[in-house]
Amino acid sequence: MQEPQMAPVCMEIVWETRLLRSGWSTRAAKQVALSLATSTRQLYNRLLGKLRDLCHKKMVIFPPTEDAPSIIADFLCQIADSSDKPASQLRSAAAAITWMYHCIDEPCPMNSFELSSLTSALIKSGTLQPSLRTKIMPCEPFTQLFEQWGANEKLSVKQLRLKSITLLALACMTRPSDLAPNGEVFDPLNLTTSKMEFTTNQLQFHDDGSLTIVFFGIKNDADRKGFEVCIPPGASNASNPVQCLRDYVSRTDSQRPDSKPVFISLNAPFKGISSGTVSNILKEAIALAGLSASEYTPRSFRPTGATAAIEAGCLPETAMQIGRWKTKEVFLNRYVYPKAPQNYTENVMKFSGLH
Repeated sequence: MQEPQMAPVCMEIVWETRLLRSGWSTRAAKQVALSLATSTRQLYNRLLGKLRDLCHKKMVIFPPTEDAPSIIADFLCQIADSSDKPASQLRSAAAAITWMYHCIDEPCPMNSFELSSLTSALIKSGTLQPSLRTKIMPCEPFTQLFEQWGANEKLSVKQLRLKSITLLALACMTRPSDLAPNGEVFDPLNLTTSKMEFTTNQLQFHDDGSLTIVFFGIKNDADRKGFEVCIPPGASNASNPVQCLRDYVSRTDSQRPDSKPVFISLNAPFKGISSGTVSNILKEAIALAGLSASEYTPRSFRPTGATAAIEAGCLPETAMQIGRWKTKEVFLNRYVYPKAPQNYTENVMKFSGLH
């Protein structure tokens, strides 16, 4: 007989219950879990579900308190064995375990020297291949595509939306979640949450053809101050993100709901689209540009835009501000792909006296 499937782990409910028992109000206890992003809570709960399953096999109570270090050690080994590049998953697992013990108000075993050493050992001896950067794309296929499409007024709404999203992904280095935020808004009266939206109120088109965008409720906007970005117009109408977005907003204005999302669905009731839909639109743009879907993904747009900006002579600080990076180290080491000049090797050999 097949064993019944166990219910998903939901540590925010455990945390909320403990706080209510400690005398917290329902509103405060429900809202505190929103200190973590929805995607982070979901990731932690998935990982903790695996730990719960391991505890079930070992016939120990979850979360483990007695013999917790030995059980968590086996769990970390299990996580590491599931990947050729375990560093990221191990970091997430350690963070999830730390969050779990905080939720139940118990000392966290992850603070021990032994588990810290085990994690280091699993990364050093269990990583079987290096982490490869996301490949950057050539930008010409996209500009050629949009030149073939012709003037914006001749495009369908679907084409105009795809063109606007693609050009923003290149010029402003937007993630899908920048254009369809995953941030949450809490309603203290109904004790419910709803998704934030990227709205037309966050766009300001200027007389000189430039555009100011305020990105709000996105990744790295933990303090909810937003990121204000200003970009000038493009010289070519085919690759001008400002004019394209302006034309799209104008064309769809009569269909836009009261919440005023910038990018909306193609059919009634014309709701704001999700980050998943934005990602699918970028996949379609890659295919229409004739680029390989096996080589390039929506994640390729951000490093492509960053590298193109630097190669075009943009100051790193300016590109960082447009792309909303907080540290120069992350920007330069992870997103900008330097390319040596054609005469690099010859000049090095001359300098070293080997030529």
